[in-house]
Amino acid sequence: EISAIMGAHLEPKPVVNGLDNSVDSFVEKDCAEPVEPAQKNAYAGSGWLKVVQQPLAEPTRPQEQDIWSILYPRRVVEAVVNFMSAEKAADFLTKQKGVWAQCANRTINLKSDNPDDKPLDLGDFKVTADGTLTMTVSQEGAMGDKCARALAVRNNVAIDLHACSRDNPMEEALAMVKKIAAKIPQR
Repeated sequence: EISAIMGAHLEPKPVVNGLDNSVDSFVEKDCAEPVEPAQKNAYAGSGWLKVVQQPLAEPTRPQEQDIWSILYPRRVVEAVVNFMSAEKAADFLTKQKGVWAQCANRTINLKSDNPDDKPLDLGDFKVTADGTLTMTVSQEGAMGDKCARALAVRNNVAIDLHACSRDNPMEEALAMVKKIAAKIPQR
């Protein structure tokens, strides 16, 4: 299903059972969650019980793809986070709504000695009609590669997703959120 949405074959990478701690690689730590899904600092104290992250990426085959596909393959990180209750999940989404709003249209600097690690630009923050939080993420010099973040809650589950492509990553991210949400029982 994901490959069809993304318009390319994406291979699953090893599943991650737990939260991510990418926050240490950002100067602006308060905006780690709008940049990357399932951040430890964002979920701390929220009442989460279990996290499963599934990264997927387009395989790079230089002999078969153009230079843009080699440099910037399509990629996705899907995270689902189980909470103690639907109320805890809704509280988490409400808190993140404020965080994402404060991070909109900001530049996030990376802690790195690598000159190729360019700052990340967060775009406009929006909330869809069904309550999904969305934001674009791009990197200086990425030559058209764009990413989208989407965070939604259904019942006691947060769907925390990051999708990157040169096409329409926001549309793709929202389509994946809807597919995942459809599998979660309503209250």
